[in-house]
Formats: sequence, structure tokens, C-alpha cells
Amino acid sequence: MLTFNASILQRINKGEITEEVGLEASDEPEALKMNLKGIFISQDTLIN
Repeated sequence: MLTFNASILQRINKGEITEEVGLEASDEPEALKMNLKGIFISQDTLIN
């Protein structure tokens, strides 16, 4: 299972959406900004 931000991050990394679109859609844009920098808090774990 992925968090909403992890799902958005995957789509950004695949080039399906831009960072801007992802940040606008995110319910926690500040956490997503951290994820984009490679910083993950326990609940924001990205599973490949």
C-alpha cells in the first residue's frame, strides 16, 4: 500500500505528471516537497 504522496511521487518520477501538478494535487504538499528531495518520514515510505 502507498500513501497518496508516494503515489504522486511515483507518477512524477515516471514523468506522467509534473512536480507542479503533483504539489497542487497533494493533500500534504510540504511532505511531498521533502519526498522529492529524498527525505521520507516513516508514513511516507515509497514502495517500488
